[in-house]
This record gives sequence, C-alpha cells and structure tokens, in this order.
Amino acid sequence: MTRDWKRFLALPAFLVAAACSTLQTNVDYDGSVDFAKYRTFTLKEGTAAKDSLTQQRIEEAIAASLQAKGLRRVPDGGDLLVYTHVRTENQRQIEWTNYGYAGWGWGWGWGWRGWGGPGWSQATVRNVPIGTLIVDLVDPQEKRLVWRGIATEYVDKIVKMDPEEKTKAANEAMQKLFKDYPPKTS
Repeated sequence: MTRDWKRFLALPAFLVAAACSTLQTNVDYDGSVDFAKYRTFTLKEGTAAKDSLTQQRIEEAIAASLQAKGLRRVPDGGDLLVYTHVRTENQRQIEWTNYGYAGWGWGWGWGWRGWGGPGWSQATVRNVPIGTLIVDLVDPQEKRLVWRGIATEYVDKIVKMDPEEKTKAANEAMQKLFKDYPPKTS
C-alpha cells in the first residue's frame, strides 16, 4: 500500500488545527460492535491531503491517538483498517476596511480630501480553504465501517503556523476526535 492516505489526513491538519477554537468534530459508530476486540490497526490509502507534510502530520497524530487508546500499529493485517479522506473547498470571504473620516486639508497618502466626507472603504475578497478530515475505521473481517470521525476547520489558520505548531495542532485535533474512543456499546 502507498502512503497516499497519510497525505490525505495531513491536509486537515489542519483542518486538524485543534489549536483553533473553531475545530468541530463529529463521531458516529455501530453500537452493536464490541470495540474491545480490536487490538491493532493498519493505516490504508484513502483520499490524501495535497500537501505531503500535512498528510504525514495527520497520520502520525492518528497513530499516536490510537496508540494512546491501547491499539498497536501494524504495517499489514490490523484488526482495524484506518482510512482517511481529506476534502477541501474554497469559501469566499469578504473583509471590509474603513479608513475613517476625511476632514479639512490634505489626507494621508491620497492628496487633497476636500471639505470633509465619510472617508473611504476597501473590500478585500479572498478564498478561504475549508477542510474536512474524515477518519474511517473498518473491520476487515466483516468488511464494514464500524466507526467514523469527522473534523472540520478553516485550513488557512494553520498556514501561518510554524511546523511545530502545525504538529501540535494536528495532535490536539486527533485527541479531540478520538476523545471518547472506544465508544461505550451494548
């Protein structure tokens, strides 16, 4: 298997940026499954992040979170197969900047302002990438999805972070996503 699925997870490392308060997570699972029977996991190829560093951070954060829950990572043949899917879309964001009241005399940088007025405003339009990270846990024996976690975040917030902050954000996001794993089932 290739490591492309890891790249997929990294994009939301964004998304994974749990350091940002806007991180939203949602978990769903099969309530009839005994999650205690799962002891190992294998990372598989899903839909990777476009940025391989982001993907790597996501995969490492998932592995660390599952290992903290008592599962052991194996290269092949895990009790659970972990697939990640990173999806991004751009959302248009408009920001307005107002430049105050233009009074008597010369204005800064633009010359004569006349006898007063409301000043001027500038609109900045930019595309903000919104990312979603989906983590699927699949039972390979039964060939079915048993757990799904979804994390969403404005990806642009991690763009300005340094590499250590991005790694920390990815780890915090996955800790939040896997906080209640394994789920309490009947």
